[in-house]
Amino acid sequence: INMVEKGDISGKQAKVVFEEIMKGKDPKQVVEEKGMKQMSDTGELLAIIQSVMDANPQSIEDFKNGKNRAVGFLVGQVMKASKGQANPQMTNKLIQEELKKLPGRPGVYIMHDEKDHIIYVGKAISLKNRVRQYFQSSYNKSVKIQQMVTHIRRFEYIVTDSELEALVLECNLIKEHR
Repeated sequence: INMVEKGDISGKQAKVVFEEIMKGKDPKQVVEEKGMKQMSDTGELLAIIQSVMDANPQSIEDFKNGKNRAVGFLVGQVMKASKGQANPQMTNKLIQEELKKLPGRPGVYIMHDEKDHIIYVGKAISLKNRVRQYFQSSYNKSVKIQQMVTHIRRFEYIVTDSELEALVLECNLIKEHR
């Protein structure tokens, strides 16, 4: 019961563990032997989520068009990619957060490091597509970009009405934060 409450295993997995406990086995040993420990690390889950979202752009568009079942599909794909190890509740929450935070309009994105210093300012016609490129494994990244991506801890988005407005804002932000 404690393992379920902590999110170490799911309710479904708890039934299997309980059956083994009734046979005299230690619950932690059962979880380890059967590889049941749920993946609840936000960083690990986000890496899988980004990969799944990159591979399923139609589901992202479906969500943007009000089809909430797209979230369920993406959760299923994350579960498949993690071989059932991803914590489903946490995965669902993280997917919804990721889907809601990527606007498709023009704007400026600001990347912050672990000390909340600005490490990069950029503009894009579509923030959603541009920012996603930094994390796609298929995107041909320079060594400089690869190193920068490892230090990103927070994104900030400023949506604009036009690409010209985004360009002006980008220039002003770069001047301000040099």
